Amino acid sequence: MRKKISKTLRVAVFARDGQRCVLCGWGGPDEGWPNPVRTFELDHIVPVLAGGRNTLENLRVTCTRCNARKGARCPESAR
Repeated sequence: MRKKISKTLRVAVFARDGQRCVLCGWGGPDEGWPNPVRTFELDHIVPVLAGGRNTLENLRVTCTRCNARKGARCPESAR
């Protein structure tokens, strides 16, 4: 069973990444994007399925659109 990401770690990742998607720069629905349903997610840079862990270094903020594009792949193979 996957270990849950703590609230403290979640807050630290959002603070480090400036409350924005690190891949496209989206900063929230108030920025006038055409799809206000998009939200933020925490993305594992190295997916859990590939041995990635819940650490500050392996987590980043992404929007649902960018995270869906990446899927469960490491960034270099997510093109």
